[in-house]
Amino acid sequence: FTVRWRPGAFPAERAEVVAAIAAESHAYVVGQLGFPDDVEPIEIFLADQLFAQECWGCQGFAAADLRQVFILQDGSVAEDEFKALLTHEIGHVVSLHVGLPEKLFFAEGAAVWLMERDIVNSGYISAVQTSAWALDLGLLPSLDTLREATYQGRVRARLEYDPAGAFAMFMIEQYGLDAYKDLYQLESPEHVVDRTWDELEAEWHAWLAPKSQATVGEVTGVRWWATMNRVIDGFNRLYIDAESVSVEQYAQLTAARLEVNRLQLASADELMTLSGLTTITAQ
Repeated sequence: FTVRWRPGAFPAERAEVVAAIAAESHAYVVGQLGFPDDVEPIEIFLADQLFAQECWGCQGFAAADLRQVFILQDGSVAEDEFKALLTHEIGHVVSLHVGLPEKLFFAEGAAVWLMERDIVNSGYISAVQTSAWALDLGLLPSLDTLREATYQGRVRARLEYDPAGAFAMFMIEQYGLDAYKDLYQLESPEHVVDRTWDELEAEWHAWLAPKSQATVGEVTGVRWWATMNRVIDGFNRLYIDAESVSVEQYAQLTAARLEVNRLQLASADELMTLSGLTTITAQ
């Protein structure tokens, strides 16, 4: 790994720390995907500003064909989620061995599946649980919608990324990784598993259903999605008019993002109210 940043943005010793985390993430990804011969170098760029049209709302992105990974490091990414983000983006790089999907649904679904272990181990809510809650609340997009979605940053497009990851986990658990890889390469489900998309959707919903009304800690799906939508609304306002958002407001907004993912909803709601970046009232 080569770790790069804007001159002066980080101390030199940060490179060793990031490379060590990346080595763990890479070993996990190649083990899960079954590509142990993936040994070519990867460049990791720590971006202290990652806010551009081509990556609207991203915490990171990957140029898989160039074996380059970009991770936001402006203070808004917590250290305990950094490994998950690296796993996600390295997952995109290694997944190029499967193929280059025309559907972001599969690219992002695989990456969310790969990062799920790190997300849960760090105390954040799982993509399966948020998707199950979305199913119960009538928020879960159809597979037809998800296969055509744009996936422009997980913060705002949470109802795209998490369900894509949950579907990947369903497919791999129920039909195996090879079947998911075949779908990833845009083979038809009828050919791969003798199911139509509608039949797979029904099976996926049934797989999610046992978790759909679960309470995690003291948090219900209604409560979590109400607060998450406040955070999404705040980020929408940021991306519409960044010049109008102060550094303090941005800090409150990004802290609220972390708190809702940690199921600290009272704190997240308080931070969103303090930021003044949302008009949505949590329920």
